[in-house]
Amino acid sequence: MPLKSDKQDALELAQAILGKAIGMDPDSVGPALLERVLAERRRQTKSPTWSAYQNLLRCRPDELDELVERIVVPETWFFRDLEPFVLLKEISAAARATGAFYSVLSAPCSTGEEPYSIAMALLESGFDPNKFHVDAADISRSSLQRAQQGVFGKNSFRGQAPFEAERYFEKNKEGRAVRAEVRRQVRFFQTNLVDPDGFPANQSYDAIFCRNFLIYLKPDVKTATIKRLWRLLKPDGVLFVGHAESLPLLYEHFHSTNRPRAFAFLKNRDDATQPDAPAPRTADLTPGPVAAPLPRRTRPARAATRSEPIKRRREDSPPLRETSVSSPQAKEAAPNIAADDMEQARRLADEGRLDDARRLCEQRLKLGRPEADVYHLLGLVEEAAQRFAAAEEHFKKALYLEPGREETLVHLALLCERSGKAKQAAALRQRLKRLKERAAVESSG
Repeated sequence: MPLKSDKQDALELAQAILGKAIGMDPDSVGPALLERVLAERRRQTKSPTWSAYQNLLRCRPDELDELVERIVVPETWFFRDLEPFVLLKEISAAARATGAFYSVLSAPCSTGEEPYSIAMALLESGFDPNKFHVDAADISRSSLQRAQQGVFGKNSFRGQAPFEAERYFEKNKEGRAVRAEVRRQVRFFQTNLVDPDGFPANQSYDAIFCRNFLIYLKPDVKTATIKRLWRLLKPDGVLFVGHAESLPLLYEHFHSTNRPRAFAFLKNRDDATQPDAPAPRTADLTPGPVAAPLPRRTRPARAATRSEPIKRRREDSPPLRETSVSSPQAKEAAPNIAADDMEQARRLADEGRLDDARRLCEQRLKLGRPEADVYHLLGLVEEAAQRFAAAEEHFKKALYLEPGREETLVHLALLCERSGKAKQAAALRQRLKRLKERAAVESSG
């Protein structure tokens, strides 16, 4: 039996530490990415050998922080996926009408695009600023500090807003700055979502955005975190998750709103399997600067997909454009049977019925010509089912039919990174960068 190398020992140590400290399933990022990050950190710390780096990783909690920063890097932008923010405006209308206070949690919140989008959506819907707040939590103090600064480059403006959002920003030499009226509504703090003591026992929210987070957790941590989200949500609250997170496990404690593309869930009120509430603890949840962190050794896994940020020049971002979003009723009333098929497939995927969604997509492909939308949805379904090779093939077919499809480019780049295809991932990201730059030029012209 061959002896393991020091490099392999370091890899296994890092996997064990990440699993224990932040609940991350090492398979969710792939060994190739982890190995590359370890090699980068060994060079940067000037560790002469792999054994020396192992000792550093064991003894210095801040090295774990650096490791997590590089492995779980966010892919986020304003109003990502759009429909959750449209639904949020609708479901919060009752609280707005009665004057009840409305609270939202964004966790993990990354560099702030999501919680600021939430605040803008609620302000736009007519909420009194004194009647709502957004709590925004993350693992990374550096990400939280960037979020608090509220200044964003054009990589944060990839999609369209459900309303005219330009008035909530001020242009500056670095891009756009979120106006003070929005920043005041968001309170950033560092906590551990996978830690049972990460939130006060009596804390609860009307809505929780926890997107692209659960898929990266180990099964036992995932189960415990879903139960924790159940406890944090008010009886009539709504939970928003990522497109690949309509997991069967969710349905033990939640049920889908059946709103296409919103990936939104409500609590099961007859849930008798909820865990005992954690012991009460104190925590500072008043608005203000980044709150004091929990002990470093209990910091959480980050939300969002892992990827290296696209390096860009600091220049003006493309404008956020308003887009109209039709209601589900309008979509159902449309006479276009093909469009109804796609909405049904998306709804099935949203409900976690991945096999049914896959079958409907495959039937549609057999009956008609190839469509990028269908292949993209198939890619999302296979990604949610953790059949990554099949997902990659579907995303490639979608790009063959529609080369400028940005969301597909992002997903395919992430899958390539996960499987160790660094050159293909880099090429896809360069392609995405060129698309963004071209769109910026066209919008400014």
